[in-house]
Amino acid sequence: CVHCNNHFSDNPVERRPRALRCGHSVCSGCLFSLEPGKIQKQDSVICPVCDAQSGYCHAGCLPVNYQLLEAIVAVAPK
Repeated sequence: CVHCNNHFSDNPVERRPRALRCGHSVCSGCLFSLEPGKIQKQDSVICPVCDAQSGYCHAGCLPVNYQLLEAIVAVAPK
């Protein structure tokens, strides 16, 4: 995650990457736990990389980036 520097993962759920409208991903934990105004601003999520706003959308409506999760699993050592 570009915000907390933790690795994305499907378990725990808080590490699932959420896709922002700009194309960047942030973990669910960061989106749901940060104080309003840092990433969330009046029902809009602000990208911590490029400062783009998601429009009228709160953190819970952003989709999980399953393609990124699949790529991580594919390259992870077994």
